[in-house]
Amino acid sequence: MFSITVGGHEWGLFGMKGFFLTGVAYNASVFAFLLFQMVFMDTTLTIPTGALAERWKFSSFCIFTIFLGAIIYPVFGNWAWGGGWLSALGRNVGLGNGYVDFAGSGVVHLTGGVIALVTCKLLGPRRGKFNPDGSANVIPGHNIPMAIYGTFVLAFGWFGFNAGSTLAGTDVRIGVVATNTMLAGAAGAISAMAWLWMKYGKPDPSMLANGMLAGLVAITAPCAFVTAPSAVVIGLIAGLLVCWAVVFFEKTLKLDDPVGAISVHGVNGLFGVLAVGIFADGTYGPASMACRVMSPACCMAERDRSPLSWSAHAPTSCGSARPRTRHGRSRASSRAVAASRQRSRSSDSTSRRWAHWPIRIAVT
Repeated sequence: MFSITVGGHEWGLFGMKGFFLTGVAYNASVFAFLLFQMVFMDTTLTIPTGALAERWKFSSFCIFTIFLGAIIYPVFGNWAWGGGWLSALGRNVGLGNGYVDFAGSGVVHLTGGVIALVTCKLLGPRRGKFNPDGSANVIPGHNIPMAIYGTFVLAFGWFGFNAGSTLAGTDVRIGVVATNTMLAGAAGAISAMAWLWMKYGKPDPSMLANGMLAGLVAITAPCAFVTAPSAVVIGLIAGLLVCWAVVFFEKTLKLDDPVGAISVHGVNGLFGVLAVGIFADGTYGPASMACRVMSPACCMAERDRSPLSWSAHAPTSCGSARPRTRHGRSRASSRAVAASRQRSRSSDSTSRRWAHWPIRIAVT
C-alpha cells in the first residue's frame, strides 16, 4: 500500500502489490474475488454509455474503458474496500466506521454517474434535443417492452450483485440483503409510477423502470445494515429522486441523458451512501463482517477497534452470545464504546493541531 502518514495516522492511497495476479495475488481466493470485482467494474463502465448514447464512437469507448478500468475504479475501490483512506476515517479521525458501502452505491454507481455527468456535458446533446430557445424535445425510446425486459434482467442480477457482496454463502445476513434489495426496488418503481401518474395523469412505463433501478441503486450501500421498513423508505425516496433529477438535469442544466443514467446512478448512488448513516440500525457492520475471515482473537481486537458496528445481541465469532448489561449492551461493547468516545475526543483536539503534524510517505 502506498500511503502517507500524518501525525501517526496512515492514509492509504493505492495498492503496490499483486499486479497482473502475480506474487501475493497468485491465490485462488484472489482470482475469484477479481472475477467478482470485474463485474462491478464493468457495471461502472456501462453507466456512462447510457448517458452518451447515440453520439460517441466505439473507439472512444474503448479508450475510456482503459482509463476507468485500470485507474479510476481500482483506486477508488482501494480507498473504500481495500483499507484506503476513506475506510480509515473512523480509525484516524473518529468519524464512526469511516466510509461504509456494502455493495457499491458509491464505488460503482456514483462513480459511473459522476463520469456520465462530466462526459455528457463535454459531449453535448443529440441533434434536435434542444430548440433554439432552450426548450427540450422528447426523443422517445424505440422499444419500451425491450427496455422493461432489460430492467427485469438487471433487477434479477442485482440479487447476485448485493447478496454476493457478503462474500460468504454461509453468512445468514445474505437473506436480509436479498430481501431489502427486493423491497427497495419495488418501492422505487411504485413511487416513481405514482408521482408521474399524479403529475401527468397517466403512468410512464419508462420512468417506472427507472424508479425500480433507482431503488436498487440506493439500497446497494445500506442493504445489509437496515431493517425492512427502512429499505422500503429508501426505495420510495429513490423513486421520487429519480423523477425530480431527470427534470432538473434536462431543463435546468440542459444535459441530454437519453436513459436517465445520471439521475438513476449518480443521484441515487449518492443517496445510497448517505442512507447508510441515516438508516443503519447497528446490528451488522464492518467489524462483524470482518469476523467471517478472522480468528476469534483477531475478531475481538477488531471489535474493540470498531465498537459501534456491533449489536447488543449478535453472537461472537465463536458462536456464543456476549454477556449484556442491564441496558442491553454487552459489557465488552460498553467498554469499547467508552474507549471510542475517548478516541473521538482525542481526535477532536488533535484535529485542531493539523497544521503541526509531520507528514511521512510510506510504501508497504
